[in-house]
Amino acid sequence: MIKKVFQLIALKKQKLNLETEESKEESKGEESSEFQTFDSTIQVGILEIYNEQLRDLLNPRDLGKDADSASGKTRLNICRNEAGNITVQNLSRRTIHCPEEMLNLLEQAKEQRSKATTALNKDSSRSHMVIDVHVSSGTANQQNNAHLFLVDLAGSERMYKSNVSGQQLKELQHINKSLSALGDVMEALDKKASYVPYRNSK
Repeated sequence: MIKKVFQLIALKKQKLNLETEESKEESKGEESSEFQTFDSTIQVGILEIYNEQLRDLLNPRDLGKDADSASGKTRLNICRNEAGNITVQNLSRRTIHCPEEMLNLLEQAKEQRSKATTALNKDSSRSHMVIDVHVSSGTANQQNNAHLFLVDLAGSERMYKSNVSGQQLKELQHINKSLSALGDVMEALDKKASYVPYRNSK
């Protein structure tokens, strides 16, 4: 997906450069005109939802606790920005310039993501991972902004099959509860219900 974003931006930039060159050819001998340059920025943030808590996977010092200002850490909040779009407040973001940099960030996030060994999986993900992508592109006269969320969900588990207890059992319960809540939201949207239970889970 990220590779496709870079490809589309490159095509748009190529098209604009071609149009600019054609305009320059047409305006030869005339008074100099101001031509627009195409710029783009892609910023990425990665978080996990672990036991209904948000953790910044690109800021390891904030992992392990539900951070707050009293502890000197940053609390992540899901909210709407001034434009009315969903965003994650205080999530650290990195600017990337190529797909390879995106892959490096994913590897970093993968190392920080909560995992455990169960009877079914040696490296079982104990959280949902969310990739928050902001794309800004265009010229000085026209800017286009896009916002994309990519989600890697933890799989549902049966306690008797996973053979977990203690903290891992708590993780299992939160995973299953959140997946059930997601199913309720999708069903409500499919039925065009007047009430959609978005807040039943992060």
